[in-house]
Amino acid sequence: MKVKALLAAALIALTPTWAAAHEFVSEAVHIDHPWSRPTPPGTPMGVGYLVITNTSDADITLVGAQTPRAASVSIHESMMHDGMMSMQPLKDGLTIPAGEAWN
Repeated sequence: MKVKALLAAALIALTPTWAAAHEFVSEAVHIDHPWSRPTPPGTPMGVGYLVITNTSDADITLVGAQTPRAASVSIHESMMHDGMMSMQPLKDGLTIPAGEAWN
């Protein structure tokens, strides 16, 4: 199952104000505590954090998102490499196994 989610200020929000919400729920997806920090003036992108739980009995793949706060949203994964935290785009989307959470 592929899922295209509409997330208000959840993944990446280009906004000068701090944003947070408690949760968003759909049939198969539960998004808990999405938030983002303010971006410094002139910074071309921001970042958002959230926990996504797949409450269905089938794997889902998050292939896109949108927000009124940004012209575009891209899905990235944070990872530690050689002692440095970096972000890597997930070109094929983010697969969340049935009954599991991603954060």
